[in-house]
Formats: sequence, structure tokens, C-alpha cells
Amino acid sequence: MAANNEDGMMKTQNANRFRGVCAVAWAAALMTACPLHAQGAGVEHTDATGETSEIAPIGVRPPAFMKIPPSAQGPEIDWKKGYRIESLGTGLYMITDNAYQSMFMVYDHGVVVIDAPPSYAGKVREAVGEVTDKPITHLIYSHSHADHIGGAVQTPDRIPQGKKCHLVSLMPSHPTPVPGR
Repeated sequence: MAANNEDGMMKTQNANRFRGVCAVAWAAALMTACPLHAQGAGVEHTDATGETSEIAPIGVRPPAFMKIPPSAQGPEIDWKKGYRIESLGTGLYMITDNAYQSMFMVYDHGVVVIDAPPSYAGKVREAVGEVTDKPITHLIYSHSHADHIGGAVQTPDRIPQGKKCHLVSLMPSHPTPVPGR
């Protein structure tokens, strides 16, 4: 009886999958059958800057992108430097290029840098130098994604390479590249 029950459940699951695939196929066929100009009725045309002020209906490709409101743009950075620094509290600072962020902490014997995004990792020493003359002693990876550690090979030569390699070797389950190897 248990085998009949399992067969019945599998048939029901397969039927539900088939219904789902059919529904998606039907929706896709309907959307491609209707001309886009009919789907986009009511969407404002773009202005001279290529911006629109209305959101397109679901399933319709917008004719342009909406302007990002000033409140969502974030503070400006000095493009000559390629980054900005923001104090987060006593001895803790954020570095950003307005796309990626990392932090550094000034302590008694030096500076600990957390993450090295590839877009500005080569300028970390310069950023730290704006705040303190202490050496960078450690680089900590928050996790193994390339946007957090991809710039590790560009980090200042004052960070002891052995410490970076030792820390990475402690995480064998992660595909973290060992700097300099």
C-alpha cells in the first residue's frame, strides 16, 4: 500500500510541475503575441535626457531608466583619489568607491584592514595614510567572494605575506585564493 501511495504522490507532483510549465509557457506566448506598443500604453515617453518618470507595467521593457533620486546616490567621492573615507567611530573607518566598501581599524601597534575590493585595493595604503602613520599589520577577509578579497594581491607590501597566507590556509573549505601563490 505504501508503494501505491508513493506512486500517487509522484504522479501528483509531476502533474503539478506540468501545469506550472504550461502556465509559464502560456504567459510567455501571450506576452510575445501582444505588440509592445499595446503593452506599454500609458508609459510616458522619455525626455531629452533619456529618462522616464513612470514605472513600466510588469513584463514590459521600459523605454529608459528612471533617474536615481539624490537621496539614493550617496555622498560624492573625490574621483582623483578614487575613494572616500568615513569615520565610523573611535579608530574605525570605512573606505568606499561608492560601489564597494571595506574598513580599517587603527589600534595601538598598527592598522587592521578588513576586505580588499579589487577596485581600490591598491589605494588602501594612501587612504590609511590620511588617518594615521601606523603600519598596516593585518588583512582580514570577511569571506571568500572576489569582490571582497580580489584586491589582496594589490594590498601594501607592508602587510606580512606570511600572515595573509596563514589566515587563508585556516579556511580549507573555502575557495579563497592564497595571495602571492
